[in-house]
Amino acid sequence: MLRSNSDIELAAAWRALSGQAAGDGWKVIELFGLGNCCVMAGRRGARNEESVLVGVRGDLPPQPFQLPRGQGFSLISTELHGYPVDHSWFALVRQESGSLELFTKVAVDLVNLMESSSAQDGPRIHSSMISRIRAWQAFMKRDSDGVLSTEEEIGLFGELLVLRNLLNDGVSEFDALESW
Repeated sequence: MLRSNSDIELAAAWRALSGQAAGDGWKVIELFGLGNCCVMAGRRGARNEESVLVGVRGDLPPQPFQLPRGQGFSLISTELHGYPVDHSWFALVRQESGSLELFTKVAVDLVNLMESSSAQDGPRIHSSMISRIRAWQAFMKRDSDGVLSTEEEIGLFGELLVLRNLLNDGVSEFDALESW
């Protein structure tokens, strides 16, 4: 699990896998398998792309939308031969144009989210994964100055107050964030 020195541990896993994948296949190192979720650090094929693979157990609804891509990474549906067949596998893959440092931050955040969501059912884990990746993409599309406008600051402050009140009223963290 990647809680302490997460960036370093994930980078070390990718270094260990560098150049080992052949063709379009995956080389992976398991990070954890808990509940309904399994997460691996990986590299894919000749392009040697850094990736995080997420296996979600259970029947997932058919994809009614395109999986997120762009902003330096993409999420793809994939197969991982030799690993649990009762899991649907997804890979967050760094694109060549994407910053390795920023991709590593996104990947670590996704791994930690999957760890904390692993007791949920498959569709909820999948939904959390998609939502988090879309949030990162929206964050990366922001203006380059990175400064919130006055209206955005007020709106964020209000949203955080509502979120705090929900948590103080006993709403579970997952439900509060999911409704946010």
